[in-house]
Amino acid sequence: MLQYGLSQYETPSYVRHGNGRVLGCPPHWRIDYAQTKANGGLIVMREGRRSSKVKRYTDPNATWKDRSQEYRRITRAKAEELAKTLNLDQEDPAYISLDIRKAPSKERVSNDESESDDDVVMGSKSVDYRDIHGKSVYKDQDEDLLQTTSDQEEEGAESALDALQRRRTVLDAELRKEPKDPEKWLEFISIADDIDLVTSRRLVVGVSAHSTGHAEVKLSYFDRALLHNPTDERLLLEYMNCYRQAYPSPKVLAKWDELLQSNRIRSAWPGLWIEYLDYRQRHQLSFSVTSFVSVAQEALESLSNVCRMLWNDISRNRADVDIRNRLVRFESVMVHVIARVCTFLKQAGYIERAQAILQGEMEFLFSVPSDLLDESFDTRLGELEDYWDKEQPRFGEKDAKGWTHYFTAKDVARVDYLLDTIALPVKDDPMDDLFRPFVEADKDRFEFGRWARMEKEMNAACWFPIRTSESDAMPAQLEDDPYGIIMFDDIRPFIVDLHTTEAKTQFVDCMFHFQGLPVSLTAGSNGLSQQRQSTSTAQVKSRSFGCYNPYFHDGLLLDVGLDSTYSTQENNPGLSRIFPPIMTVERAEEMVRKEIEFSIKDCELEEEDWSCVWNLPLKVFTQGTDTIFGKHGGSEKKNHRYPWAAVSSHDEVQQCNKEFVRNSLKQLIEVVPMEKTYRRGLMLHHIMMETFDNMATTKELTQAYSKVESSLELMNGQAQSEMALGRIKEARKAYRKILSISQSLPEDHQNRLPLVHRFYAELEWEHGRPGVALEILSLLAEGSQANISNIPDAKDKNDVPFPSPTRIVKARQFYSQKAAQLHLVRPAHSSNDHPVGSQWFEPALDLIVCYAWFEYLSAPKAAGSEVEAGIKVFENAIQELDRRNPDTEINSGAELLDQSVLNESVSMRSILLPAHLNPISGPATSTDSKKGPKRKICTTAEAEMLWIQLAKMVYFHSIRAGESSREGQSFGAGFQPRALRRIVHSGLERFPNCSILQSLYFWTEAKQRVHGRVRTWVNDQVAQSVSGAPSRTGYPSADKNVLWIFGLYYELWHQDTYNVHTIRTMLESALGSSSKANSFSSSPNLWLIYLELEVRESIRQKSIREMGQGTKGTSSSGKDIDAEFGVRIKGMLHRALADCPWYKDLYLFAFEPRVRSLFSLEELEALYETMLVKEIRVRQELPERVSRDIEMDHGGDVAMAEDS
Repeated sequence: MLQYGLSQYETPSYVRHGNGRVLGCPPHWRIDYAQTKANGGLIVMREGRRSSKVKRYTDPNATWKDRSQEYRRITRAKAEELAKTLNLDQEDPAYISLDIRKAPSKERVSNDESESDDDVVMGSKSVDYRDIHGKSVYKDQDEDLLQTTSDQEEEGAESALDALQRRRTVLDAELRKEPKDPEKWLEFISIADDIDLVTSRRLVVGVSAHSTGHAEVKLSYFDRALLHNPTDERLLLEYMNCYRQAYPSPKVLAKWDELLQSNRIRSAWPGLWIEYLDYRQRHQLSFSVTSFVSVAQEALESLSNVCRMLWNDISRNRADVDIRNRLVRFESVMVHVIARVCTFLKQAGYIERAQAILQGEMEFLFSVPSDLLDESFDTRLGELEDYWDKEQPRFGEKDAKGWTHYFTAKDVARVDYLLDTIALPVKDDPMDDLFRPFVEADKDRFEFGRWARMEKEMNAACWFPIRTSESDAMPAQLEDDPYGIIMFDDIRPFIVDLHTTEAKTQFVDCMFHFQGLPVSLTAGSNGLSQQRQSTSTAQVKSRSFGCYNPYFHDGLLLDVGLDSTYSTQENNPGLSRIFPPIMTVERAEEMVRKEIEFSIKDCELEEEDWSCVWNLPLKVFTQGTDTIFGKHGGSEKKNHRYPWAAVSSHDEVQQCNKEFVRNSLKQLIEVVPMEKTYRRGLMLHHIMMETFDNMATTKELTQAYSKVESSLELMNGQAQSEMALGRIKEARKAYRKILSISQSLPEDHQNRLPLVHRFYAELEWEHGRPGVALEILSLLAEGSQANISNIPDAKDKNDVPFPSPTRIVKARQFYSQKAAQLHLVRPAHSSNDHPVGSQWFEPALDLIVCYAWFEYLSAPKAAGSEVEAGIKVFENAIQELDRRNPDTEINSGAELLDQSVLNESVSMRSILLPAHLNPISGPATSTDSKKGPKRKICTTAEAEMLWIQLAKMVYFHSIRAGESSREGQSFGAGFQPRALRRIVHSGLERFPNCSILQSLYFWTEAKQRVHGRVRTWVNDQVAQSVSGAPSRTGYPSADKNVLWIFGLYYELWHQDTYNVHTIRTMLESALGSSSKANSFSSSPNLWLIYLELEVRESIRQKSIREMGQGTKGTSSSGKDIDAEFGVRIKGMLHRALADCPWYKDLYLFAFEPRVRSLFSLEELEALYETMLVKEIRVRQELPERVSRDIEMDHGGDVAMAEDS
C-alpha cells in the first residue's frame, strides 16, 4: 500500500506513471480506485494477473494496447453489437472483431434478445430500488455470474466500478430472498456510496463527498430496509445520519420527534435517546442549556416508564432472564443520561445543580427508609423532598448519616455551612493594583481578563449547593447569582428509580468519575464483548465514564482545563500532563553540554527516563491492587526502578473534589449497605486517596476499616501504601506481621494468602533480593510447616541463599497441583457487568502469579529459560480461560513465519503470536471456506488481568536485564526486546483499549528508537474503528477516541522535540474523524489541547525570532508569523465553539492574557453576548468598557463645539 501521509491534504511522495501505475512499483501493479476513494488518503494497489505469454515486442509504442487498462475494456463489448453500431456484418472479412474472448453462449444470446432493457427482476416487471446509475437487475439465467469468476476477472479486465455493480447485483438478489438481514442492507448501502464516489470522481470521503441527491437515494434504501427491520439499532442510526445530510435542521428535528414517539422503537432500543442527545447538544443553532435539559428530562421520563413496566413483569416472573437483561439495558442508559446531564451542567457552569442531582440520587438509591420501601415512586419522591427542604446534612457532606437516619431517629443535626470553610476570590485583588499602571494603554482587556479569571476561580470554589438559610449572609461575590441555591424542583426530574444492582454500581462509579477519582472495580477495557451484545452499546459508555464518550469529561486536563491565570507548566498540572517541557535555548544548551561531557569522559550517556509512558491521560484497564497504588511514590530514584501503572497520582488526587470524595467513601463504607467485595474495593481506593493526598501513612484508617471488616486485602493495601510512599522498611514489617499470624487466620482468609506472598515476593525481587523472594514463595507451598525465620529482618539488606533443591521440587509440585485444580469457569450468577465482576477470579489470579514468579526465579539462568518458564504458566492459564469462557471467535489461518520466529520455543509461539501469524494454533472449533479455520478465545476482564500480569513480569525482567548489562553483571542469557514486543502486540490484539499494554508498547518501541510500528498500529486501528467494519481477524475492535489520545500522547513524548506538523495533522484527523453526531470533535478538552498547541508554537517561534535564529519573522508563505498564528487560533476557537457550544472554558479562553490581544474588544463582547444567548452560566457581569465612555465624551464635546 502507498499512503499520502497522515492527512489527505499533504503532497504525495510518489509519482503517477499513467494507466493506474506508480513510478517505482512493479508494472503489473495498478491503483484500485474504488478502494482508494473508500479509504480516504490511503492508496490501495492491486496486482493484476501477469500474462504467461512471451511478449513479442518491447517497444512501448507498439505494446501500449496490450498494457492499457482502458483499451482492454473495449474488448468486453459484444462483437454483434459493435458490428451493428458500425454498420458492418460480422462475417465481413474486412471487419476484424475486437472481442478476443470466446463467443457468448447461445443461451446467453437468446436471453439477451428476448428481454428488453427493462430486465426481469425475480420474475417481476417492477423495479423497487431507485438508482442513479441504472436499474438493479438480477437474472435467473446469470447464476454462473454469482458462482464463478468471469473471464474478465481472470484477465484483469474488470474495472472497480464493474466489480462494485456486480456485488450490488448479488446483494440485491440475496436481499429479495432474505430481507431481514440488517448487515447485508448496510453493505448494500455502503456499496452505493462507493459507486457514487467512483462515478463522481470525488477524492474526499465524507458527508461533503456525496451529493444531496445521492442521500435521497440512500434514504429510499433505508426505508425499505426499515420496513423489514424496524427496530434494528444500526439501521436507525445510519438512517438518521443520512437524513441529517439530506435535509435541513427543522426536518431532522421533526424526524427525531417522529421516531421517539414510536413506542415500538423506544421499547426495543433505548440507546436512540443517547444519539438524540448527541445531536441536540452539538446543534449550535437550536442549542441552549434549557432546551438540552428539557430533552434529557423527556428521555428519563420515557425510560423510567419502560423500566417500571419491566420491573413489574420481573416481579411476576423472576425466572425470566431475558426480561431482566432488558431491564439492565434500559437502566444502563438511564445512568448514562444522568451522568451526561451532570457533566453538561458542570461544563456549562451550573456545577451546584449537577452536584445536587448526584446527592439526591444517591440518597434515593441507597438511603431510602425501610418504612418507604413498599411505597410508590411518587410517595418516596415526596418524602425525599421533605428531607431536602429541611436542609439536613446530605450525601457527601460532613457528618452526613443518610436519609434513613434522619427519617427514623428524627434527628436534627447541625449543618456546617461550606461557605464558611472556603476562600472565595475577591473582586478587588491588591495584586491587580500593582499591574494597573502597566496596562493603562489596554485597560479594557485587562479588566476583561480579571473578569474571566474570577469566573474560573468561582467555578472551582463553589462546587456545592448553597442552602436557603445561608442567603441572609451571602458574600458579595454571590449576591447577584441566583443559581447557587438549588431547590428540589431543580433536581426532581433527574431522580429516578434503579432496581438492578448492576445499574446502582454503575451510578456509583460515574459519581466518583464526576468528582475526579476514577473508580471502576468491575469493568475491563473491552467493555462488553463483541459477541454478547445483550445490552445496548450505551452501557459501555456509562461503564467507562470519561473514557469512551467524548461528551463526558475525559480527564485529559485533570479537570482544571487550561487555566488562563497560569501559562507555565510548573503552575498548571494540566499542561505538564499533556505537553512535554518546552525546548528552550537553555535546555538545549544543557543537553549539548552533557553530550560533550560524556564524550570527553568516554562513557555512555545516562539512561533516558521513560516514566512518561505511565502518564497516559486515559486510564483504561482492569483495576487491581497493584494498579490502585502503582509505583510512583518515594523520593529516591531506586524506588522508581520498576514503575507501573496507577489509577491516580498525587497531582490527580490534589485536583479532585477531595472533601466530597472523602466523605462519600466513608459514608458508602460505613453507612450504606453495599455488596461486600465492592465495599472492600472502595476501602482500598480510600486508603490510596489518603496516601497520595497527605503523602503520609494511613495506619489509623486501615485499622478503623479493619474493625468494619477484617481481610487480608486491607492488610496488603496498608503495605502497598507504604511502598507507594517509598517506605520499604515499613512495608516489609507489615508483610512479616501478616505472615506471622497467617496460620491463625480464619479459613476464608487462608484462601487469600497467595495475595500477600505475591506482593511480598515482588517487593523483595524489585529491591535486589531474589533469594528472599523465592523463599517467600516457597513458604506458601509449605503451609503450616513454614518457618518465616528464614526471611531476614526488615532492616537487613542482604540476600539469602536459594532454598534447597528438595524444597524447590516440593514447592513446584504444590503449585502444579493447585494450578491443575483451579476451576476457571465464570460463575453462573456472574456476568461481565455483575457487581461481583472479576472478584471470583482474583484468588486464582494470585496463585497463578505466584506460580509464574516461582518458576521464573527457580529456573536455571541459561538461554533465557527463566522468563520462558514463567511465561509457560501464564500461557496455560490463558488457554484454560479460552477453553472455559470463550466469547469471541477469531480467524486462525496459518501463514509461514520467518526463520527467526520459527526457531523460538513452541510454548512462546502457541499463545503469544496473533492467530493469523500462528502456525501451531489450537484446534479450530469451526471452519469457514472463505475465511479459513476459526477458534474461540476469551476477551473478558479475567483474561485481561492475566495478560497484564504476564506483560508485567517480562517488562520487569527486561529492566533488570538492562541494568545488569550496564553494570557489567551476568543476568542469564540477556534479554531480547522482541520477546516483550511480541507479548504486548499479541495482548493488544485482544485488548486494544488497554492503556497498560499501550504504555508498554510505547516503552519498548521508544527504547529501541523504533517509531513506525506504533504509528502503523494506531492508524490501522483507527481506520478500522472509523469504518465500522468488523475486524478481519475477528478480534475486538478498538475505541477510536482512546486510540486518538494514545497516538497524540505518543507523538508528543516519544522524542525531545515533537513535530508540530504531525500533531496538527493528527488533531485534524481526530476532530474530523467522523461526520456523525458522536464524533470526537465534541470533546472540548481536545479542542483546548489544539488551541494550546498553537499558542505554544506561536511563543516558540517568537522566541526563535528574538534570538536571531530561523526565519526573520516571516513564514514560508511570506506572511507575518504572529498574524498567521492569530488568524489560525481565532478560526480554531470558532470551530471549537461550533462543535462544543456548551463549554464555558472555551469562551473564557479568548480572555486569556496570552491570546486576548488577538481579539478586538467588540469580538470579546460578542463572545460574552453569545454566552448569554446560549444560557451559559455567568456569575458576574462583564465590566463596562472605558474606551467606549471616552469615545462618547469626545463625541459630546464635538457636538457642543458645533452648537456654539
